[in-house]
Amino acid sequence: MTTPQQTPSSIELSSEQIEEWSAFGFVGPFVAFSPNEIQGIRNYITNNILAGRPPKGREMDPYYCRHVDDPVVLEICKNRVISNVLSQIYGKRLLLWMSKFINKLPGGSAIRLHQDAGTTLDPPTSVTVWMAIDPATKETGCLQIVQRNITDILPRILSRQGYRADLGGEAHIGIVKDVEMEPGEFVLFRETTLHSSRPNTSKKRRLGFTFRVTIPGGRIKQDTRYFNDYRVVEIVVA
Repeated sequence: MTTPQQTPSSIELSSEQIEEWSAFGFVGPFVAFSPNEIQGIRNYITNNILAGRPPKGREMDPYYCRHVDDPVVLEICKNRVISNVLSQIYGKRLLLWMSKFINKLPGGSAIRLHQDAGTTLDPPTSVTVWMAIDPATKETGCLQIVQRNITDILPRILSRQGYRADLGGEAHIGIVKDVEMEPGEFVLFRETTLHSSRPNTSKKRRLGFTFRVTIPGGRIKQDTRYFNDYRVVEIVVA
């Protein structure tokens, strides 16, 4: 397999979907890859990313920013359907600055509520694409989105499960929506959107792929997670 085959269709966001994005910083799911296409992608990732040897210098996290060295991963990020939807929110010039595979195995823990905003971007303007490689269900530990308009970056608290958002003791954070997805489907959410995921109570893994894009003009700061050949990739939407 060299590159994943892309679906020929594009998606025009409806007025309701644009309102949902404005209100909650979330929209989707949409279909990026057909069942046959995502099966080929799943096989490639399983054999070459999950079971393969990580590039030199990235042994600490071999699932991180593989769009830099792997052309298949890069083509997934540049998928025409995904880029088309992103362009309706952010314009036709996008900067791909991060990607990561999230492999939640059977028995995998829940992820606490958090935001994707951090200190890497200045200004911290970013959209996250979250795509299902395996079925993402309540049982396998699907993504959860808080349906609430949050524009501020909340303080973070470090716990045993990693960082979580400090909600300031609020009893009601908003409606938490389970986002179940079939393989090949994706959603978008902004950097301040509160999200989490359920534990994997099934006997199957739940592999997801996430990547983040920003717009030209800002500054992308490197931190200890990055590596010598790290680079930002510009995506120009036709």
